[in-house]
Amino acid sequence: MDQQGAFEAGETAIRVAAFTSSFGFHGYTAELVDVLPTGDQIVRDCLSALPITLDQVHRVPSRDGLPAMRASRRAKNLVCAAAHHLPDLRDPALAEQLRAWIAAKPNLV
Repeated sequence: MDQQGAFEAGETAIRVAAFTSSFGFHGYTAELVDVLPTGDQIVRDCLSALPITLDQVHRVPSRDGLPAMRASRRAKNLVCAAAHHLPDLRDPALAEQLRAWIAAKPNLV
């Protein structure tokens, strides 16, 4: 696997989502609109880094299934990071996909 940067894709997506949402919180978004990734790109990056599918969410990992629990936790972190950008989405299909993941979040570890 060819990897760019110091972090894997999921960690990078979480960090970018958190970093860019902090600019919106402080009111700098308008000044940086040409520099920061769009909400759509941030959410796409988060969702594409998900280690499980929506179908797998409802399968509760057993205590012995440490890899499954880690994947569930990673998915929850990615969904939480992406959720901050829901109001900024322009693509209705992407917004609907994110809403489905947000609805499934209580089933993640």
